[in-house]
Amino acid sequence: MPTKSDDFKELKFYQKNGGYDPSERKVAIYLPNISDFSEYKITLFHEVAHAIDDLLFDEKYIEEEIEDIAQKTDQTNPLLFEFIKEMYQLKDTRFEKLRRRK
Repeated sequence: MPTKSDDFKELKFYQKNGGYDPSERKVAIYLPNISDFSEYKITLFHEVAHAIDDLLFDEKYIEEEIEDIAQKTDQTNPLLFEFIKEMYQLKDTRFEKLRRRK
């Protein structure tokens, strides 16, 4: 999550779901702009793809390619989301809580 209040303002103002800050090497997910669990997972994959692209390839991919990577990652690696959550000790969101109740 962003640590600076300006980061939160930008995410909220522009109605973005998330962002990657290369200067701080941080991924941010803004949950109020996300409507369901699938969107949450894809947003996380999308921002992680930006981080990997920045760190390994010096921003080789355009936004549409990053989104394609995120979509394909969600479709082909169903356990990756849980791995990322566990690795970075991400807390459950309202989306996981709703899924458990069903």
